Parts: sequence; C-alpha cells; structure tokens
Amino acid sequence: MAGTHGANRRQPRPHPQQKSALAKFLKRPGTIIGGVVLAAITTVVTTLATSTSQHIVHAIAPNTARDAKGPPLKVISTLVERHGAYQAETWVLPNESPFDPATLAQLNRWRANQNGGFANLERWMQQHGGVDPDLTGIKLIVAGNRDSPVRIVGMRPVAVCRAPLTGTLLYSPPAGDESTTLVYFNLDRPDVQARTFNDGSVGGPYFDQKTISLKFGEQWVFEVLAGTATRYCEFRLQLTIIEGAKTVTQTVGNGGAGAPFRVSALVNGPNGHPYSAYRNAYLGGVAISPPGDYRRIDPASYADPPLIGYPIAEP
Repeated sequence: MAGTHGANRRQPRPHPQQKSALAKFLKRPGTIIGGVVLAAITTVVTTLATSTSQHIVHAIAPNTARDAKGPPLKVISTLVERHGAYQAETWVLPNESPFDPATLAQLNRWRANQNGGFANLERWMQQHGGVDPDLTGIKLIVAGNRDSPVRIVGMRPVAVCRAPLTGTLLYSPPAGDESTTLVYFNLDRPDVQARTFNDGSVGGPYFDQKTISLKFGEQWVFEVLAGTATRYCEFRLQLTIIEGAKTVTQTVGNGGAGAPFRVSALVNGPNGHPYSAYRNAYLGGVAISPPGDYRRIDPASYADPPLIGYPIAEP
C-alpha cells in the first residue's frame, strides 16, 4: 500500500502479453482460492510487472461469470498491508510467553531480509496472533457483479472491541513518512464514518463527494486505514450499495473465510516506564542502540526510548 497513488480508479485492461503470461500462470494448480491471491502472486508480479500495480490486479482475478443471485459486488481480494510510516516492524501478540532463542533468531533473520525476508516475518506474525499497532491497513478490491451498474455509496466498520492486548510487544518504530490517499476509520468514535486521509491528515467524509459506479466486471480498489488509540478491535467492512431501485449492504472480512481484521492500541505504562504494561517486550530498529535486531528488554524497568504510538488528529 505504501506509495500507491491513484489507487481509487477503475483498472485498465491488461496488455495482450500480460494475458498470455497470465494464461500460463492460471494453469498451475492451487494458485488462486476464492479470489484471494496466495504466495504465488510473486510469480505473476515478476512476469507481469508494469509501472503500476493496477494491471496486475486486473489480470490476477478476472470476473468471468455473472451471478444475479449472488452479492452485487464480487470481492476480488482483501489484503492486510502494513504502512512503513505507521506500523513499520511493530506487532502486539496476545501470548505472554517469551520467545525461545531459536525463534527470536529466526525472526531477526527474516527482519534482516534473509531466509524469505519480511514476507515470512509478516506471515509468522499473522499465524501466531500478531496484530498491527494502533492502525491497520487494508487493500480491498471489488468488481461489479450485475448486468446493470451498481453504486457504492458508503462503507463502515462493524467492530467488536475490548481492552488492548498486553502480552508481547515487538517494537520497531518507523523511520520515515509516506503520502497516499486512503479511506480512514477511527474505531474509537461511536459515530465512525469513512473519511479521506492523505499525507497524515484526516479530511471530510469520503463518500460525500464520491460515488463509485461499477458495471459488470469493472473493478475498484479501496485503500483503507482503521485505527484505535484505546482498545483492541476486531472488525469487518460493511459496504452500502444501490442496486437498481433498492439499497443493500454487503459485509467483507479478511480473506475467503471472512475472518475479522484486527488492530490493538499500544499501551504506555505509568511512572516513566512506557513498556511496563507488557509481559514481554522486544525492541529493534531505531528503538534500540545500536539499531538492528529485536532484543529483549525488561519492560518493568526500561525507560528509553518512549513508546510512541501513531495518533491521527481529526478536524
């Protein structure tokens, strides 16, 4: 998601050479399940790489069959994506047991882009309950699934929240910034609504001046950022759609199984010990001196650097 400009646009048709490469790719078994692109996407990206990602998105999961009885939108993919300017290499895990030396060494090899690199680090975190801190990013790709155009006129999170996670913290804060236009949700607001977000600033209601109309097979990419400063939240996205003369809703979760998206606020401890809320804490990157691998600290006594979250000021 980082650095993706102009993502909220209909996707151009793939070049004939891209179609040829795609045809070979689709003959391979086990590549695409339920419209969710798995690890083999790297093969397509390598083969079909262009100056923008939109060509790849359009080619990977074409909408090939009308389904008048199915939902008005076909979900092409939902991908949880990390923003280098917000999450960086920070995760919160529910487990309260420290990592054994072999596991920590493997995580650091991945962090250093060895043995599969950062993709393996992300995959391991997801498999072991790792949650994005304060903010989570989602790329949602949908396509029209009716003979007549359908219009997307709204989106909101359907969330269940509780106290933030305080098991294990891996803290490696961002060292840079990024700028891209997103759909933003503040999960702490009772009247949460979709707002624009660009260059670190929250704007007005996203759908006040934007209506997306999709003919059959036409695609739209939503870049979503959802955050909380006080809680742990699990949520799905509910889209409001005008289909002919009626208004309907369609709820989208994470992946083909529709699991919830997840995010947990960072918790600062009291009395100058910012990590003391956590059972275990590991600092890495620019948070540790010298900068580098994750290293275990004593959360009850460690005081520097401060634990910095990623609050977003709203107008």
